[in-house]
Amino acid sequence: MKTKKAFLLVLLVIAVAVVIWYCIRRPSDQPTVQSAPVETNQTNEANQAPVAAAPTARKAIAPSVTASEPTPESNPAAWIETRRKQIEAEVQKGVNEWRTPIEFYGMVVDENTDPVSGVQIDFSCNDTSPTGNSHYQTTSDANGVFVLNNAQGKLLVVRLSKQGYYTSKKDNDSFEYGDRYSHFVPDANNPVIYHIRKKGVAEPLIVLDKNFQVSISGKPLEIDLRTGKVASPGQETVIMEFVKRPPEKPDDQIYDWSFRVTVPGGGLLLSTNEFDFLAPERGYEPSDLVEMKSSLGDDWQSRMKREYFVKLPDGNYAHVILDLMSHNGSLKVQAFINPSGSRNLEFDPQIAINP
Repeated sequence: MKTKKAFLLVLLVIAVAVVIWYCIRRPSDQPTVQSAPVETNQTNEANQAPVAAAPTARKAIAPSVTASEPTPESNPAAWIETRRKQIEAEVQKGVNEWRTPIEFYGMVVDENTDPVSGVQIDFSCNDTSPTGNSHYQTTSDANGVFVLNNAQGKLLVVRLSKQGYYTSKKDNDSFEYGDRYSHFVPDANNPVIYHIRKKGVAEPLIVLDKNFQVSISGKPLEIDLRTGKVASPGQETVIMEFVKRPPEKPDDQIYDWSFRVTVPGGGLLLSTNEFDFLAPERGYEPSDLVEMKSSLGDDWQSRMKREYFVKLPDGNYAHVILDLMSHNGSLKVQAFINPSGSRNLEFDPQIAINP
């Protein structure tokens, strides 16, 4: 509220300054009208005619302003008050977005699409409370359903948790209510679906989480997934090759780029199932190529994030996540390797093996 009052006070001071400036400048306007060019064959009396005409010209605009609409000229104080009320109304209109009524209906299912009860749901609403956020909590019922009502705010964030379960990172967790043009409409008959999966038995995995810089010219980057070290060509296990071509026009934001990952002596397989922790026995390819052409239009992307099952040359299996920013060749590599030879890649940070 203090910020709002300060904002209104600043606007009021500016409005007063405008009125004072206008009043100071007004006398200087008359000579400009009086000295308007006239024909050289007119008399001195004719030269003075514009002086008498000036008030008439100024009065001619008066009928366009009604008595109920004060101007800085006719009634500065009333005009300032009118503008103050208009500004306050606009500010209030914006504040009301944070007072939008919120209702929400959700449902939790497992990997077999069966409803899950007892899931803890945490809600966070952006609102006009002193902290700017209000928090609510509930649990899913026997049908996996949960509901939030009698709340208000502009943005709702939903978080799920249950002991012994994974929660999906792909489910939508943010909902806009205060946006008058694109707001979320709750529907009790069509609840938002959330997915969780019961945890299995994890095994000790070697974990790598490191950032690399890949050359945009296609120079290979070879790394050892076990240590994260960069080595000379032919010595390590995974090869990254990134090529970025300049745009056709200097001002273009879209360009051609490609990225290839290769596992010499092994292979990789694209992983699309979020909760799939068992590496397949077969189906691996030596390399995978991602090509992004500027001709793709709206389908063009500057970022690549892909997950793979990887079979290493020594026969061990890994889950690898690559996150590339094409504008500068920044590459984040996450790898989870099972050194026992098992295909089980379910991860528990409590028993992780750090390189």
